[in-house]
Amino acid sequence: MEPTKINKKSIKKKLISITLLGVLIPTCIFAIGLMYALNTIGEDSQNVASEKLLSEAKNSIQYQTQVMVTNSQASYQKLSTTIEENKLIPMILDNIRNSKYGEFGYYFVYKYDGIRLVSPENLSLEGENAINTKDKNGVMVIQEVINQSKSGGGFFSYIWKNPATNQEEQKITYAAPLKIGSQEYAIGTGTYLPVLEATKKEIRDDIGQTQRSMLLLIPVIVVIVVLIIILSIFYYNRILIKPIRRLTSCANKIALGNIEDHIVAESQDEIGELTNSFSEMIDNIREQSENAKRIAQGDLGFEITEKSEKDELSLSMKENPKKMSCRLA
Repeated sequence: MEPTKINKKSIKKKLISITLLGVLIPTCIFAIGLMYALNTIGEDSQNVASEKLLSEAKNSIQYQTQVMVTNSQASYQKLSTTIEENKLIPMILDNIRNSKYGEFGYYFVYKYDGIRLVSPENLSLEGENAINTKDKNGVMVIQEVINQSKSGGGFFSYIWKNPATNQEEQKITYAAPLKIGSQEYAIGTGTYLPVLEATKKEIRDDIGQTQRSMLLLIPVIVVIVVLIIILSIFYYNRILIKPIRRLTSCANKIALGNIEDHIVAESQDEIGELTNSFSEMIDNIREQSENAKRIAQGDLGFEITEKSEKDELSLSMKENPKKMSCRLA
């Protein structure tokens, strides 16, 4: 029969392993969860920011269009009593042509047959019929302006040349009806999406910076975890390893016949209870040794008190003096 193999891994190493697993595993889970949460939050924040920016851009161009419609109609009502319509309408259209908002915001006006009346981005095109104008994706831009206006106002997007950059860019436009006297036109304004993309990039950069700042917490957490592990090792070493080593040393001395050591419990936990039991065992062995020495010297007149009914050594010592007394008698 093969002898049972004994795991010689020390308690200290086991405790260190348990501590490492108990601290590092939750830390790794926390770090992975943090990174996942940051990525998820970052993506969600960018999506929310994009939607909010687009919504704000739509609200802005709709508001600007409605303000221009209201102001133009108010001007007509105010001046129509003193200026003829055929002279007043060109004055109002000229005012729209010269009106700006923000840095690059402008308005355009079309007749419902497609004639350009106001085109501040390219004045040379005014007076031309642009009903069949379409962008490179096939969107019938002017027809869409007219359709949205006839329906009471609405949004649509298309590709258009940006006068600020001289590049064709994605544009979102709001068009609405403009009723002046006996005439009705399509008026609108828009914003170019690359401007929104630039703003979204700034938001992404800010979110990325926040993510990087949060990720810097991971090394700090690792340092704290390492410190906790080191402190735990010192703590376990003081309250567990040292007392057990002291008991082991004492047990080895007893095995060699040395019963002179005195050990005192330094705590009231299970290790302390074990130490007290060990101390009582040493005291008992010392007492039995003293009894055996007296018997060996012929002193048979003392009383041996057994610790319990199973105290075989005391019972044996108590029986032997009686037999020796009988033989002497």
